[in-house]
Amino acid sequence: MATITYRTDEETKQRLSVFAEKQNMSINKAIDVIVGNAIREQEAYNEFQKRASTGDPEKALAILNSKAFA
Repeated sequence: MATITYRTDEETKQRLSVFAEKQNMSINKAIDVIVGNAIREQEAYNEFQKRASTGDPEKALAILNSKAFA
């Protein structure tokens, strides 16, 4: 397991503490969950952008239209 030092202001620390407590987890686990979610969101966005750049907009609209009125 790796160790990272995280510095923040007192207000953010307090809000993070409340968040972690409501989720029944440690502050460390809360940070790990939040960072993991942010990374997965960025990866999904990158994959979407990659696929969108190679897609056929007319074909995509035709598929959407066919499903909308099915």
